[in-house]
Amino acid sequence: MLRKSFSRNVIVAISALLIALFTPNLLIAQLDTGGVTGTVKDPTGAVMAGAKITLTNSATGVAASTVSTSTGTYVFDGVRPGTYTIQGEAAGFQAYVAKGIEVHVQKTVTLDIPLAAGNVAQQVTVTAAAPLLQAAARALPEAPDRAIARPCLNLPRSARARHMAGGPCARTPRRG
Repeated sequence: MLRKSFSRNVIVAISALLIALFTPNLLIAQLDTGGVTGTVKDPTGAVMAGAKITLTNSATGVAASTVSTSTGTYVFDGVRPGTYTIQGEAAGFQAYVAKGIEVHVQKTVTLDIPLAAGNVAQQVTVTAAAPLLQAAARALPEAPDRAIARPCLNLPRSARARHMAGGPCARTPRRG
């Protein structure tokens, strides 16, 4: 009986030890970060190895740098959600800057960096101004032109076609 109790305690202890060892690995999968990756290319579209890529958080100013690999790729893992600026530079090429890069939790942004030939003093700046789409929003915002055209949308298709040539249901205003 004592032997059975001892072996049961050993099994429980080993099980508890295994759970304690592997639980942190399971929790690591619950990440609160995103990533940024891409490929650096020259004007001909060939990949560029050795380009310096810098990712800067627009809110905090914290920057991280990496160098593109032999296949021209770069990767920033473990990036906190926020808005970033990315800069790519290589000897004999214009610096490339993209602002407004949005990083979200468990999402990887893919941004290829095209470096243009030129002297080092030149810089190409791109501002990412495209907002995220809201797939849940089904209605279009009411624009003045749309409000005027709304009565025309209720007309039968044949009647609408007659009015499209400059009448009240024209798609674009005529300029004189």
